[in-house]
Amino acid sequence: RRLDGLIRVLESHGLIVHETEVSSGSIETLGVELDCQQLVTRVTRKRRSRLRGALRALCRRRTTTGEVLQIVIGHCTFCGLVRRPSLSVFSSRYAFIAKHGQDRAVLWDACKRELRAFCGLLPLLSPYYSLKLWS
Repeated sequence: RRLDGLIRVLESHGLIVHETEVSSGSIETLGVELDCQQLVTRVTRKRRSRLRGALRALCRRRTTTGEVLQIVIGHCTFCGLVRRPSLSVFSSRYAFIAKHGQDRAVLWDACKRELRAFCGLLPLLSPYYSLKLWS
C-alpha cells in the first residue's frame, strides 16, 4: 500500500514510474543485482561480460571517436558506481573525449591502459555491505 501511494505521488508530479517489484530476496534491474539476503549489490555477470567485450574491442581498434569512447565510458561509470574507487583509473579518456568529439582519431595508449585496467577490475564490482573494512 505504501508503494502504491508513493507511485501515485511520483506520477502526480509528472514522473514516469516503470514496472515495480517488491522483494526481500534478490532482484535484478538494469544489469545490477540487489541481494537483500547477502547484503550485496553487484553488476550482473551478463552486463560485466558485455562491457568486457566492448572494452576489449575498443582497445583492439586503432581509431575511434570521442563519442564512441564517451558511450563506453558511460557504461563503465554506471557499473563502477557499485564500487566507486574503480572509477579512479580514468583520467586521459576525458581529455580524449573533449579533444576529439565526433572526429575519428587514434586512440591514445594512455586511454587503452585505463580501459584495460577497468576491464581487470570488473570482477570486483560487487561490494559486500556486511564486511567491516573500516572501524
